[in-house]
Amino acid sequence: MFPEYEVLKFKNYKSFEDYSYISSLKNINVFIGKNNCGKSSCIDVLQSLVDNKISIGNAKVQIDYRMKDKDYDLMMSKSNYSKTSMIRPDKGQFIGKIISLNMKSGFADNSKNREFYYDGNKTIFFQNELSVDTIVDDFNRKVCEIKHYRLNAERNILPEQEDKKIFLLENGSGATNVILHVLNYANCDERLVRVDVLNALNQIMYPDSKYDNISIQKEKNEEWEVFLYENDNRFPLSQMGSGLKTIILVLLNILVMPCIIGSTANSQNINYKNIVFSFEELENNLHPALQRRLFEYLYHFSIENDTTILLTTHSHVAINMFSDKKEAQLYHVIKEKGKSSINKVEDYITKCEILQDLDVRASDLFQANGIIWVEGPSDKVYIKHWLELWGDSELVEGIDYQFLYYGGRILSHFTANPDSQDDNLINILSTNRNSAIVIDSDVCGKRKGINVTKQRIKDEFKSVGMFCWITQGKEIENYIPYQAINAAYNSNLSKQCGRNELFPDYIKKVIGKSKFDKVNFAHKVIGSITADDTNNILDLKSKIIELSNMIKHWNSKE
Repeated sequence: MFPEYEVLKFKNYKSFEDYSYISSLKNINVFIGKNNCGKSSCIDVLQSLVDNKISIGNAKVQIDYRMKDKDYDLMMSKSNYSKTSMIRPDKGQFIGKIISLNMKSGFADNSKNREFYYDGNKTIFFQNELSVDTIVDDFNRKVCEIKHYRLNAERNILPEQEDKKIFLLENGSGATNVILHVLNYANCDERLVRVDVLNALNQIMYPDSKYDNISIQKEKNEEWEVFLYENDNRFPLSQMGSGLKTIILVLLNILVMPCIIGSTANSQNINYKNIVFSFEELENNLHPALQRRLFEYLYHFSIENDTTILLTTHSHVAINMFSDKKEAQLYHVIKEKGKSSINKVEDYITKCEILQDLDVRASDLFQANGIIWVEGPSDKVYIKHWLELWGDSELVEGIDYQFLYYGGRILSHFTANPDSQDDNLINILSTNRNSAIVIDSDVCGKRKGINVTKQRIKDEFKSVGMFCWITQGKEIENYIPYQAINAAYNSNLSKQCGRNELFPDYIKKVIGKSKFDKVNFAHKVIGSITADDTNNILDLKSKIIELSNMIKHWNSKE
């Protein structure tokens, strides 16, 4: 991963006249916006941190770095304090201190990467005993270890003549030669392509296609052509769709090129922590379901290998895919009156602004065969997991069903009445007539039943034959088995949260004084929720089976 920092800011690069800000990179970092808004410029700046071949002119780049325990220990080891019995400076004065590092570029020879330097007061404690240069040198060392691979929006795979030099350019040039060397030369392991690339390709393409083999042959004009085999058919890759070529180029970048450059036959030997991948507009010529499978593959790849991926896109699929992922972050890139800026996507309103900016219409957004309306992201995490436990394993989010958020308190502004003439209400049926809704009952204490709004929604859904699930407990968290919480938090709860008990009060003994964050809690506990532990909790299993059957009905799978 790129060294952790507090925030990166840059300005004076192309249409970015004023400072724009990018938080410390996560596994997946998505820059969303219209064409020509400045998304590629964001990639340029981030690439320039680790790649001396790209020029960003007179751009000003600064990184704010927050000191940590390990930085204190490093500085102490390089100071006179490690050699004497002098009393050490108080660590508390040091930890959390922010230093701003400026990027120096424009070296005469291209043998040197960018460097960061600190031009403030270099003596943090007691005259010259502890110098910040130690931290800056360590930061520069980590940056220099990072390799970068990039795939541009304009790309292709074409027949090529053999070249002894193996390379893969940002436009896809060299891809055929890469496959040629891997398949035909003894110093390369052909399984990188025949097994690793082909398996990953089929994982992403299924059920649209499944390829049996990949080969390469020389044409009469001395150029080599890649062929894919499906059943008894043989297809020249150069004549196949650009979407398929995009997927293969992505796989060559992440599975093959690191092995070639690292001189290893197996991608498991690659230290992906020191690699940053940049992919631009992967959605081009890919239908939404295929986009989702590609994004899903990249997300899991980045998590499993702890690597960093930068994406630019103008696809709404990316918003749905990554907006609730813990190790992903989204940025909305906007260009107004010739000036670009970046907004980090952190709430529902910003997501709506992106869709409006991209001119995404409901007909584009709701391409799944049915909609499950839930209050928020944590509900989605649980319901998707429970569907995997007790539903049909072949049901695919984004194709068979899709989640939408109604936002809790604004439920009163929705209706499922097909005859409603109330312009003040949002009609759920206008998005998709195949709809289901999950609502917290909020029944607790003196309240004996659900409120008027929830009863109205329940009646309206029932009248049109749609599925409405009002939780038997107070809220969806009341379904979480205490065994899963103990496993996730190493706690010792001995009983289930009561049917109408306030879950934040119940969980206090586990999380202490920390504020209860529903989404973070859901992501942490979800991997420990099993079918056995949840089997007899209230009406959970029966409702999930009912919801699964409804989804299959939407998709004619029953």
